[in-house]
Amino acid sequence: MKNDVIRKLRKIDENNVLDFEKYNILPIGTDEMFVRIKDSNTHYISNYGRCIGVTDEVRVLTGYMNTNGKLTYSVPVWIENKRIVKNIVADRLVVENFFECELVDHIDFIWHSGFNKEDNYYLNLYVMGTKPYKALKKFVLNGGIDTEEVILNMINTNAINEPTVLGVGYWGMPEVDVKHWTFIKWHNMITRCYSDACHKKQPTYIGCTVCEEWLNYANYKKWCEENYYYLDDEIVEVDKDILVKGNTIYSPETCVFAPKSINSLFVNNKASRGDCPIGVFKTQQGKYRVCLQQKTIGNYDNIVEAFEVYKENKERLIKEIADKYRNKIPEKLYNAMVNWVVEYDD
Repeated sequence: MKNDVIRKLRKIDENNVLDFEKYNILPIGTDEMFVRIKDSNTHYISNYGRCIGVTDEVRVLTGYMNTNGKLTYSVPVWIENKRIVKNIVADRLVVENFFECELVDHIDFIWHSGFNKEDNYYLNLYVMGTKPYKALKKFVLNGGIDTEEVILNMINTNAINEPTVLGVGYWGMPEVDVKHWTFIKWHNMITRCYSDACHKKQPTYIGCTVCEEWLNYANYKKWCEENYYYLDDEIVEVDKDILVKGNTIYSPETCVFAPKSINSLFVNNKASRGDCPIGVFKTQQGKYRVCLQQKTIGNYDNIVEAFEVYKENKERLIKEIADKYRNKIPEKLYNAMVNWVVEYDD
């Protein structure tokens, strides 16, 4: 990750800044600023790590020291329309609300300049993974001085092959632009496969994995740049389901860039069709309805007959669209489409 990305400060929305002078709160630094904490409508955090609650009365929270010796606040936040109180360490609040850092949720540690955990001033905080944190801690405890140059050097040196994304994904290169489209796609792919939170929302990704080669972002980036193509005004996306039916592995051999219109052809809607085969839904009247591209083809008494009707129409549609895109899409994608066989348990 580039140094300027790690230390880049978030652009603060003036509507979220507290006019603390209005409440006779004295700043502890000439540049102290309080901004509304994400997901909270009553509490503010300053770039020095101080927290203020603005309810019926205004008060500066004293917080408490957690077992790791870090200042911690109890902050009311709104999660999915529910008000809960979360215990959040001050340095995390500062980083989340003042730093432009997309990876903050997946970074294990926040280093305090001088290894002084009581100093939560934003310019003295550095987000990093486990390996550089341990190396830096050892360096300082042995008498080394953690200048900014030393800290950033250690972050970049150790980050190249350290799995900082959900414990599996690593950069594989000294500098990474986390806003680059290939990084965003790579990060989303890792999340779909290895995030428990994602699996709760999208259980169809449970059991999916990323091949060893693509756990390295540098390799994935190279593949994307070599295989991406432009297709009029259409969006092309990485697809893992067309080349190999039933595939659960993201890899160069099993994935291909496909237009969104083609990608959507292979959605199976297993969650909504119950025990029926693909393309078939049981109506309240006991009939078996065949649907294709959000249109009803017909209603049938026999489930097998209904599936055969769907199979014939879907295979024909896939071949028609494949021919429409011929010479515009990769040959292996075209071949996979014209040879696609719709099966009962797809």
